[in-house]
Amino acid sequence: MPFVPDPDVKWDVFVSYAHVDNLEGWVGRFHKQLSIKLDQRGGRAGEIQIWRDPKLDEATLFDTVIRDRVEHSALFLALCSSGYKRSDYCKGEFEAFCKRYGDARLRVNERSRILRARLQNIPYEQLPGTSDRTSAFDFFVAAHDDPIGKLLETESQPFRVK
Repeated sequence: MPFVPDPDVKWDVFVSYAHVDNLEGWVGRFHKQLSIKLDQRGGRAGEIQIWRDPKLDEATLFDTVIRDRVEHSALFLALCSSGYKRSDYCKGEFEAFCKRYGDARLRVNERSRILRARLQNIPYEQLPGTSDRTSAFDFFVAAHDDPIGKLLETESQPFRVK
């Protein structure tokens, strides 16, 4: 049961990412650390439900499952990278989430339902949801003119601070 008290919500957070960003397991480790931190913040293990598609098997109706998870999630977390920008699936997930809530319901009080984490030095204007004028969580380090940067290791202090 999700933390968000809404009968239409089954998942608190939908994590949208390009599978290329998980080739070395970074997204899996990020998911685990996010889950731990949210559990600690909420005071109960497993109460906050986070969904991502670690690997759907060959018999899974992929589009149906993804659409269901997107439409029943309270928050959308985009892990933004070059791979994310090039992914039609990521774009479709974002569009489905926006369609599910519509412009008026993408905001709750003064907060956005769309969260962005930059895994690379992607310009803000190229991130999904920039019309809501929010920033992003940066999980990389780079000089200003470096178009990629270096991804933070999930066990590092700078990562844990984020």
